Amino acid sequence: MISQVILVVLSILLFEIYFKIANHYNIIDKPNQRSSHTVLTIRGAGLVFPFIIFATLFFNIFTKNDGLNLIKEPIQFWIALLVLSAISFYDDVKSLSPKFRILIQIITIASVVFSSNTVIWQSLLALILIIGVINAYNFMDGINGITALYSLVAVITALVMLELDYQLVIGSEIWWALGAALVVFSFYNVRKRARCFSGDVGAVSVAFVLSYWIYGLVIANDNLIYVLFLGVYGLDSVATIALRLYRKENILEAHRSHLYQLLANEKGWSHVKVSSIYALTQAVINGLILYNSFLAVVFFVLLSVGYILLRFKWAEQ
Repeated sequence: MISQVILVVLSILLFEIYFKIANHYNIIDKPNQRSSHTVLTIRGAGLVFPFIIFATLFFNIFTKNDGLNLIKEPIQFWIALLVLSAISFYDDVKSLSPKFRILIQIITIASVVFSSNTVIWQSLLALILIIGVINAYNFMDGINGITALYSLVAVITALVMLELDYQLVIGSEIWWALGAALVVFSFYNVRKRARCFSGDVGAVSVAFVLSYWIYGLVIANDNLIYVLFLGVYGLDSVATIALRLYRKENILEAHRSHLYQLLANEKGWSHVKVSSIYALTQAVINGLILYNSFLAVVFFVLLSVGYILLRFKWAEQ
């Protein structure tokens, strides 16, 4: 395993190099009426996430000759991660149509889930859920710190599970690499005025890794409880989609209807505060899942009820 210090140093170097490239080629996020920020900011910095994961892969290949074994069903995973990251980064630089993005996602993710030893209905369900997670994660990436902190909670959860001898489809080397990149990204992003945004490439690549991790847990343990590892994002995403469908809005268009956006924009809460609340709430759920799954379900149900009541209350104001 590459030492954590080396991974952090490498991440810093990659981000600084990317900043120079982004400034040179004007890969800049320009605020609009639906944005939650007001200043020009470098976008697409999440390219570092898949880059450092692949760097870890090649390091293990050349030093241990077992790099592909970092991931179960390795070839399909690596190809999908590469394709999804490339398409998403292109979308950060030059906008793609939502239909084309979805088509690419379907093809690449189907190659992963249908290669595993599962029945067809499980593979179809996994395909739908993973695509849903990826797009929800991307839509949730709208304020400073939310992707960084929320993703770090997932990474820490995975590392804790490895210490508890859980069998995961993703090896510890990948988690340490992604964790190092997220820690460094947090330094640039978890602040009042972010220096960079992860962009589609960051949100999509991280979401794919996390959804593949959860998919492996669900299949191996025949238990859907692990879906709640992304429960907070799922709750806000599904509820917001339902609300927008009720309003007869196009759910593929950018908007400011998520709860986190209402808190940061209409209510005036700081981005870091809102992001921290989301991350800490998810951390509580994850801890409960590992401790007592029944308590986790009870907590999530109560959270969902509170969320719905809050949305109804604000809708009437």
